Amino acid sequence: MDRRGSSVEDERMLDVAEGCFIRLSELLLDAGRTVRGIFTKFSQPEIFPDNTVLELLSPMSFLGGIREAGFHDLQEVEAACLMKVLAKPELDNHIILNELVLIMENFGVHDNLDEDEEDDYIPDSD
Repeated sequence: MDRRGSSVEDERMLDVAEGCFIRLSELLLDAGRTVRGIFTKFSQPEIFPDNTVLELLSPMSFLGGIREAGFHDLQEVEAACLMKVLAKPELDNHIILNELVLIMENFGVHDNLDEDEEDDYIPDSD
């Protein structure tokens, strides 16, 4: 297959993944849930030699979180596209929770770590 064919396939894969992200964001927003609120219990902390800690989701635990979010009719091709976009081959195809949070923020699902931060703003009345 030439490069154009591969590019078209990559574009289609990204379109399918984007559709899934849109659907997931709608489900989360309708339910008043956050990405961390659903996926944290499915994640496992991984400590790296430089003491970096990442919350990782295995492919199966990610799919469990997807189902818990209410996305029950995820098709096999949709799951494959999501994994192609999210999975890190260098991490045994695990998904980094923080990256998922950032992606979902682009679709309107904000994941505030400290809910009180929103109330700290006091407008100037002068």
